[in-house]
Amino acid sequence: MPLLEVLDHCTCCGGCLLHCPERALLPGPGRPVVTAACTGCGDCIEICPADALRLAGEPGPDPSYFRLGTREGAR
Repeated sequence: MPLLEVLDHCTCCGGCLLHCPERALLPGPGRPVVTAACTGCGDCIEICPADALRLAGEPGPDPSYFRLGTREGAR
C-alpha cells in the first residue's frame, strides 16, 4: 500500500514530481502515480498548491472547499 495518496482535485502541476527527494512520484494518466520508493516524508505535501496530497489514512481537506465559486457551491 502506498504511503501517499493523490486526491481527485490534483491539478497535475508537477511540483510534487520535482520536489520528491526519492523521485517516488511519476507522471501518470490524469495525476501522478506514487511508487514503492515513497518514504512518506511529506515534502511533496508541503509544496502542493492544490492541497491534493495526503499521507495514507490521514483525513483530507473538506471537499466542499473545492466547490466554492462553482455552480454547485453557489447558493
